[in-house]
Amino acid sequence: MHLTDEPDSPEAAPTDFAIFREIDIRIGTILEAAPLDGARKPALRLVIDFGAGVGVKKSSAQVTVHYTPETLVGKQVAAVVNFPPRQIGKFMSEALTLGFPDADGAIVMFSPDLAGAQRSPPRMSRTELSTQQSEFFARLKNGTWDFPPGIKNLGIRPDLWLKEVSYGHTRYEWPNDGSRDINEGRVFGGWVAGLSDHIVSMTMASALEDGEWFTTMELQTRILRPVPHGLITIEGRLVSRGKTTGLVEADWRDEKGRHLARITAAKAIRTMEELRGPGALTAKA
Repeated sequence: MHLTDEPDSPEAAPTDFAIFREIDIRIGTILEAAPLDGARKPALRLVIDFGAGVGVKKSSAQVTVHYTPETLVGKQVAAVVNFPPRQIGKFMSEALTLGFPDADGAIVMFSPDLAGAQRSPPRMSRTELSTQQSEFFARLKNGTWDFPPGIKNLGIRPDLWLKEVSYGHTRYEWPNDGSRDINEGRVFGGWVAGLSDHIVSMTMASALEDGEWFTTMELQTRILRPVPHGLITIEGRLVSRGKTTGLVEADWRDEKGRHLARITAAKAIRTMEELRGPGALTAKA
């Protein structure tokens, strides 16, 4: 591939259009991003979801000048998905993520741009829940939902702590009285992960259509600072969702607005029949 940002550079030698048509370029959503150990040049390893037809593939990308792992999760990118896998150090790259060099040679990633296009409003502009999920959240908030044992045993109280829910968004308020401390003034990390798992799951649930449910593929919890006593606000949001996958995040903040934790989760979206009925499904939340 001939890539250059030099306007005076001559065009590449002619080639056959049939060759170009054999290249399968897809749009995918980055689920994970992290530094690639063992690479000769600084690079990131990416896990990208290309949808049901291609699935999830791994890719190596030398994009560390303009991007960090945190800024890439949830980003949509273009990649070639039908090149043979390529070994890079101990990492097997399965897709070629596409980008273009800037004036200094640093790579800027290709990403879909619909600015100005004639299209319906973005899905995330929606706020209303599906009929199924409206009924589910009504039961969740009034305490008539049959809590799964895991939720009961952890002492999670969505009927008291869930303050707002709309499509792709939840807001919880947890009154931290110190009963979850591992030592004085420091909340047990397992509790942060457990409550966060519930909240990102309910955030995913808010974006489901009738007949859909989900299961968790991955949950990542980053505790940025100790969680103090007092009222803790946790907001969950849908980053992106496709036909079969969703990416959700949640942020913990204290009464002073300080950022305490960031949670990221990847969810597999399936029909209730595929996940063996709504009774089994709600136990997953």
